[in-house]
Amino acid sequence: MEGPLPAADGYVILSRRPRRPLADVWRIGLRQPLPTIPIPLSDGEADVLMDLQWVFNEVYDRAGYGVMLDYALPVEPPVDADDTSWIQAVLEPPSST
Repeated sequence: MEGPLPAADGYVILSRRPRRPLADVWRIGLRQPLPTIPIPLSDGEADVLMDLQWVFNEVYDRAGYGVMLDYALPVEPPVDADDTSWIQAVLEPPSST
């Protein structure tokens, strides 16, 4: 990278062989869905769009992470108080009224 990346909770970095060392970077926010990114195939072929949120959800569900992970443990790496409150609200079971 030529300079520091902008602040974000995470990143997706895609380096295309013909453009290396340049790369495309997508910022990921904790509260936003993962992006859909273009995946390069062979030279001269059109990119295929990959919905990273869909891929994440499929892997999470198929692997059974919802029952394997202990969501009562603190988040690693730690997040700020606002994000901690947001995470706790997302993890609360829906109320049955």
